Amino acid sequence: MKPEAYFLIYAFPAISSCGRIEPERVRELEKMAIRGEAPSEKELKKIFPRAYERIKRLTGKEHGYTIDDYRLYWWIEHNRIIEAGEHGYENATPEAKIECMIRFPHIIRTEGNIVTLTLNGADTINGNNYRELPLQSNQMVSIHKRHVIEIIGENFYQNFMKEYTK
Repeated sequence: MKPEAYFLIYAFPAISSCGRIEPERVRELEKMAIRGEAPSEKELKKIFPRAYERIKRLTGKEHGYTIDDYRLYWWIEHNRIIEAGEHGYENATPEAKIECMIRFPHIIRTEGNIVTLTLNGADTINGNNYRELPLQSNQMVSIHKRHVIEIIGENFYQNFMKEYTK
């Protein structure tokens, strides 16, 4: 998957609230996200200017971002901004903040594109497998606005978080 496609699969669930785009293009981008494709970095910067401003500050780069750059933004910085109530989240309710954060639940079961997830082994929520991933019970996934983004290996997740949350 190209880095721009990785950015898009995380950004797409929030496109209506965070992006600057026409409805017809939203449908095209949804198809691209499902297929793991993406427009150019230049177009993504126009659609999601605030996210790209933050990524630039985070990485110190103007362009040429890697999947790890985007992962660092989505998994760490995006959540930090929300928790701190910055950049548009100043007046968000606690519930809205939680919905907007990238979270890492485990799958309990799937029924079509509806996925039952647990965040802590007790509470459950329903999510949407909008990318039609081959999900199985007990897998860890990332979610954004209750949309399953990707399957995450437990060890990879632990190592990444250990490395970037020192």
